[in-house]
Amino acid sequence: MCKQIKFVVLVVLSILIFSFSLHGEVFTSDQYGYSIDFPEGFTIANASGEESYFFAHQSFPLSAVLRIYTDGRYTDVKTASDDSLKKLGASSDTNTFQWRNTACALSYFTMTMDNTKYEGWGFSSSLPSGKGILFFMMYTPQENYAVYNKCIVSSIDSICIDRGSFFESGPVTSFAYPPEGKKTVELLVAGLTIPVTVDIIDSEAGEFVVEREFNVLTLYAGTELQERARQRYYQQIYRDAYGRLKKTSFEISAVIGSKALETNPSSPDYYTAASLLNWTQNLPYERNFSKSDFTHPVSALQGKGSDCDSRAMLLTILYRQMNIGAEFFLSTEYSHSVVGVDVPGKGAAIDYEGTMYLLGETTAKVDLGLMAQDMSDSSKWFVIPLAE
Repeated sequence: MCKQIKFVVLVVLSILIFSFSLHGEVFTSDQYGYSIDFPEGFTIANASGEESYFFAHQSFPLSAVLRIYTDGRYTDVKTASDDSLKKLGASSDTNTFQWRNTACALSYFTMTMDNTKYEGWGFSSSLPSGKGILFFMMYTPQENYAVYNKCIVSSIDSICIDRGSFFESGPVTSFAYPPEGKKTVELLVAGLTIPVTVDIIDSEAGEFVVEREFNVLTLYAGTELQERARQRYYQQIYRDAYGRLKKTSFEISAVIGSKALETNPSSPDYYTAASLLNWTQNLPYERNFSKSDFTHPVSALQGKGSDCDSRAMLLTILYRQMNIGAEFFLSTEYSHSVVGVDVPGKGAAIDYEGTMYLLGETTAKVDLGLMAQDMSDSSKWFVIPLAE
């Protein structure tokens, strides 16, 4: 994502960013408490009340159906999926699993309609508080399946059924990569060796999400939707990484927090933020243009080669989990990313929605608040909105 900065003239500057948001394809129901962050370009083609929707993509041969069953006709999610697909004449293979401590079912299916063969995936889940069963399916003509399969899987994996699921891996990733057991990774932060805990499967699962979302992103290259598609790309990775780093951030904070209070009692958050920034600056640097060129934050934390956007996202997550305000800033013009931290201090900062965020450069060994002068054009930076 970024060009490594080996030698730059650094200046102290203040940047006023032009903040804006692009309205994506997030479909939300206040009544039933779920949401789906569709890849860009989907529209509601038909609807019947709050319980039945048909979606179509404006450019891709993709269709989706959403049903909410509230009348008790189905006693379990597998029956709901199998029967819904059977009514369409589909042949399916369904697996059940637990996600968010909730019964779920995932179905691969094929079907024929109007002499066209289709292939796709279905998902069903019990909704919290006894609100019913959600059933969702997305499909494409069989000859297009290889191209759009990851788009279908990404759509299902974007489903949230409650507030907490905005900060956990999606249902497909959770099904495909269940926990395999904990392992310890040692980090060297502020001169302290800190043992942290991750799951054995975290890196593999995270890289699956990264490469899948990159595949989706490439479908929008050169289109008017590519900027919002890039935004969604980072948002889906952030969601997956956030849950995987919860225990890690607590373990780091438990050690660094004490030293921060001792070293800088007037501003312990600044000390914590600066210490973690310095740690990321010493992570192995690597670019990989044969794939997504983004290292999942859990992999970066464990020492796999990473660059600016991987590190900036890693820090954004860790800071937020330590109750330090942070934002993920991106510049396509500069091919660069930085983290912004809501801590008092002097140096380069961005004013975003009334809060000044001190900038952290993760690929040059410089202090918090120092940035390259040739990256100071405020119109070239924007925020990737991330759930909090």
